[in-house]
Formats: sequence, C-alpha cells, structure tokens
Amino acid sequence: TIIRSMAFCGMFGYCFNANPNWIPPGGLLTKPFDVGMLQYEQQTTNSQPPFPFAPAHCQANNLDDTPNPDFTNCPTSHADGAKVEFAKCMTFQLGNDGYNPGKYGTLENSFVRNMDDSLKPWDSYGVYKNITIWTMAKGWPINFGWWSWNQPDIDTVMDSIYLIHNHNWVSSEAWPLPDPEKGTNSGQCVVGAIYGTGSVKQRYRLSNIFSETAISCAVGLLIDKNSYNRHPTANGCVGSIKDTEINGIFFDEEFMSQAMQFSSCLSGEPAPYEECTGDLAGKIEGFTVSGLVAGRELSKDDFVVTDTVSGFVAKGATDPHPIPPYTLHAKKKAEPGSGAEAIDSDGVKVPSSEQCMARCHRDWSCDCVMFQRSTSTCWKRRSCVANEFSSDTNYDVYMRPWPYGDDGDDSGDDGDGSGDDGDGSGDDGDG
Repeated sequence: TIIRSMAFCGMFGYCFNANPNWIPPGGLLTKPFDVGMLQYEQQTTNSQPPFPFAPAHCQANNLDDTPNPDFTNCPTSHADGAKVEFAKCMTFQLGNDGYNPGKYGTLENSFVRNMDDSLKPWDSYGVYKNITIWTMAKGWPINFGWWSWNQPDIDTVMDSIYLIHNHNWVSSEAWPLPDPEKGTNSGQCVVGAIYGTGSVKQRYRLSNIFSETAISCAVGLLIDKNSYNRHPTANGCVGSIKDTEINGIFFDEEFMSQAMQFSSCLSGEPAPYEECTGDLAGKIEGFTVSGLVAGRELSKDDFVVTDTVSGFVAKGATDPHPIPPYTLHAKKKAEPGSGAEAIDSDGVKVPSSEQCMARCHRDWSCDCVMFQRSTSTCWKRRSCVANEFSSDTNYDVYMRPWPYGDDGDDSGDDGDGSGDDGDGSGDDGDG
C-alpha cells in the first residue's frame, strides 16, 4: 500500500513514478527540475521555448532540447524496465497523481484512488493491465500527457481497466476550459489530455475499459501549443497523436456531460507555426474508438470533432463479459421489508430491462434488480429473497444467477414447483 501524503511535495506528486526526469541524477545538488517553468501562465520573461537547461535521464534531449549523451542505467526492454504488481495507491490531496511505470514499465493487478490523473502513460512501450481506478474530484483516469520530453512516445498497451465510484465529473467541466471558437468544449473524460509536448504519440492500443457510473465523457483530447503545462519543440511545435485504437470502452450509464453542456471532443492544434509540419503539426490522425453506452453503440454523435482531426471512427463493440440469464419474477417488487435491501435510493432511467440487469451484474453487491416497465426505471437491490417479494403489476424483478447455484429463495428448487433445479439431483446446489 502506497499512501501519498508527503507534505513537502505540496499539491503535486505521484504514488509511483518511474520516469526519472522530474529529478534526474544529481538534480538536487546541481539544478533541480521545476515543472513550474513549463506552466504557460508562469512564463513571464520567456513565454516561448527554448526553455532553460535541465538534465534529462533516459531521454534523447535535455529540457532545452540539447542532446543528452548519458543513458546510464536506462531500460532497453521490458526485462529491465520497472514492474509494479499488486500495489494499492491512496492519495488525499488535490493534485496527487497515481502511476507512471516509465519507459518499458509494467503495471499490473493494482488499484489507485486519487485526486488527479490516475494513470499517466507518457513513455514508450508501457504495459498497463488489470487496473482498478477510483478517480475522485479532478483529473483524467487515463491521462495522455501535458508536457513530456521531445522524443517518440510509442507502442503502449493498456487492457482491462476498471473505473469505480468515479467523481471527476465534479471538476470536469473546467478542464479544459470550453472555447467555442475552437469547438473544444470538452471535459475530463475517461481518456484525455491537453497535450502540449513536442513528443509524437503513436500506436497506442487500449482495450476493455469498463466504467461503472457517473462518467463525464469518453474521450477529451486536445492538442494545444499554449496548453497549461507544455514542452513544445524549440520552434514551438507540438507533436501529433497518430494511429490510436480504443477497442472496447463500456459505460453502465449515460454520460454526465449531457447535463453539463459539453461532449467528448477531439481537437488538434488549430494554428501551428509555419515551421510546424508533418508529425509536428499537432494533428490527430487515425483515431478509432469502439464501445457501448448504457447498452447503445458509441457513435460520432457523442463527439465534437474539429477539422484538425482526420481518420476518426466511432462505433459499437461487443462486451467481452456478456450478462448471463437472470431469473424473472414477473409482477413483483423487491424493496426493504419485501425481500430486499436498497442499493439505489432513487431509480435510474435505462433503455431496457436488459440494461437494468447489466447495471446489477457490474456491481458485486447487487443480487437483483427491480424494473418499472412504464417508466423504464431500474433499482439495484441486495439480500434478495424471492419468496418474500410483494406483488405489483407495474414491476418486474430479475434475480442474479450466482455461481454457487442458489436462486435466492431457499426453497431448494428453481421455481417450477418440482423441488428440483433440473439437474436430476433434487437439490439446487446450496446444500
């Protein structure tokens, strides 16, 4: 367990950061790196690059873009990159980030609850698998970058990412600030950034991202040479983001952004300098995202996309964890005092009874759901006992099929009156 509560770091810091560029070897004794020099509004005397010298470590160039000759103790493969497994990150201050395992780094089977960006894949060849994220107020669950060092950032893989109890919609509306002229009225989505670095980001592959509830939007990705925290090239160019695939991003409920007047958004740099061409033009090229939102297919209608983006595709996806059959108890109600305990105090509008069951199945505390057909409203319930449900023609109850074989009614049968669950044993498996 990593508890990030170091007062001397002030607002900022990580639970775990294997990218050594914040304080390179000898940095504390010579010239410590201050990320404030890259914050746009603080650059009063030198608002454009080149920036002052600060030594890099494991990067091609120093902060001022002079060549870095020292690659001592730098990983060259996953065999010698950082590896983090079974870690739990807990932070309590605004501005506290989660994990960056660095170049060739691996983060697996871990948890993060923090109050800023949770995962920060800012280096090449990263591997992130089976991560559970509890994002509190502020930050992107998956942050594609602010500043970085000006070298390629390629071939990172992220798979099986689970978002629970997301709270970042509280501050999402202000990051980034909406700009009607640019069409960049986005928010802190599941994946996103205000990207202001000369590093070209390419061939990222994300898959199987599952969002429990209260998500602002899917992707909010802006490239901006004047971003809040930036490191453009010496000519003021920002890198393009190319050939990105998000294969399967799944949302239990509709986006919170529907009530907040912003959308998922993709926008490149709208006015690059004349010298900024090719991969340094700050464009988004070849971006594909597939997913489901409350049972419907993700589509281009969910996004604001500017003319600085080419090759954008948004489409549906197949959930790799299909919902197994639930047992229907027609014209029944499951409420406190009538065979169940409440999880939802207020019902949630859903497109169908199938989506109501999907809400239950992604919540391990849920044993059944109550569905009102006339209003398409869904309530999650726990400790459900079928033979204690009350009768009501306006509602149906769907019982979750738990793997131990008990249907929740303690009767030893499957509800057909035979006293048998159909396997010939005369028992439903609960002993």
